[in-house]
Amino acid sequence: MRRKLPPSPLSLLKMLWALMILLLPWVMLEVRPRVIWMDVFFVFWAANAFWVWHRCRPLPGLPKPVFEYGLLLLFWMSAILLSGLFVSHREAYLFEAAGLIYLAILSWALAYVTGIWSDYRRVQSILFASLAGCALFGLVGIFFGVSGRWPSIFYNNAYKLKATFKNPNQLAGFLVLFFPWLLLLVRRAASRGIQIRYVLLLLLVLVELLATGSRTGVGVAFLLLAFEGGSLLAKAAWRGHIHFRTVFFGGMGMLLLGAVVWFLRAKIGVISRALSVLQVMATGHITDPFRRQNWWLGLKTFAQYPITGRGIAQIAAEHPYEIHNTYIAVLAEMGAIGFLAFMLLVGYVLSLAWRNILLTKTEPDWNTVARGLFLGLVGELIFASQHMFLRNRALWVWFALIVAFRVYWIRRNTRRPDPCVA
Repeated sequence: MRRKLPPSPLSLLKMLWALMILLLPWVMLEVRPRVIWMDVFFVFWAANAFWVWHRCRPLPGLPKPVFEYGLLLLFWMSAILLSGLFVSHREAYLFEAAGLIYLAILSWALAYVTGIWSDYRRVQSILFASLAGCALFGLVGIFFGVSGRWPSIFYNNAYKLKATFKNPNQLAGFLVLFFPWLLLLVRRAASRGIQIRYVLLLLLVLVELLATGSRTGVGVAFLLLAFEGGSLLAKAAWRGHIHFRTVFFGGMGMLLLGAVVWFLRAKIGVISRALSVLQVMATGHITDPFRRQNWWLGLKTFAQYPITGRGIAQIAAEHPYEIHNTYIAVLAEMGAIGFLAFMLLVGYVLSLAWRNILLTKTEPDWNTVARGLFLGLVGELIFASQHMFLRNRALWVWFALIVAFRVYWIRRNTRRPDPCVA
């Protein structure tokens, strides 16, 4: 008979360390303090990872998803190194390349260690704590904005909400990642009281997205909201019945959001800018003239260096801006080799996330997690078409969570011995 190990006296610290890795990398610090302090915090995470390996038996060999993910990351890191062949600004290249390679290694380690954990639901609780903590901190910033004060920890110079992130777009991308998962939690809530709390958090996330002034973030959120709402109504109509209570409460929620936005628009002017995405979408335009000019610069650079690219961080070092499109930026700075490596990496993780949905379709609770991870990644990939998002740690953590979910599901369904049980 198997015997569970007694709770570790370091369990609280383990939770805190895990929260650090999910929350602290996204706070705003200047470049050099960020390197120093983030290294310190990730040393704590490494100690936690060591404790997990010490307390739990190592998995017998690398799980297939972790192995495949590692191979693709090696290809990606090789492309980063190759992009340095023709750089002019070597210091900028070395700093940026080291950061991206560090994120790749960190993502792989997260995928492996999180796959070992016996309780994936604990990972979900940490994710939810990260989202709730960020959203509540942003709520404080909203209160400051309503009162006419704009502290630099909450707002940038254009009075856009950033809530400790380095810039508003990073906050918007973070919220876009979590938005579909939170939307699904509203649908799957176990009780009315829990559902109301999820709805309030969902509305808060939408308000904060508007306060960032990010037209792309708001547009992606509305697309996901329309997709989930439309699929829910379509399924109900197909089955021959519609839950009018759901429609009623959904309509009331949208009215509440509209009332809050109407009140805040006079206080936080960038909300009107964020809402202009509806006008942009209605006219058929996908972006503004600056970005179109910006993208042309990226494509022109790719034409000059088609194989290995101009080099990581070179465009930002030579111009007062960077390419506001992750895919064109990869083409310009890493060439065809880097673009192939990136698309293989994204394609693999995206296909893994989709297969996770198919594998869990008979278990609604786990299917909610799988769908949330998939739709969050899809939303982030759309968001990345207007922003350079490779250096954002949230994206690499999300990759790792999808891979780890597959490892957990394989262990669970094949009834392999739990590595954390003696």
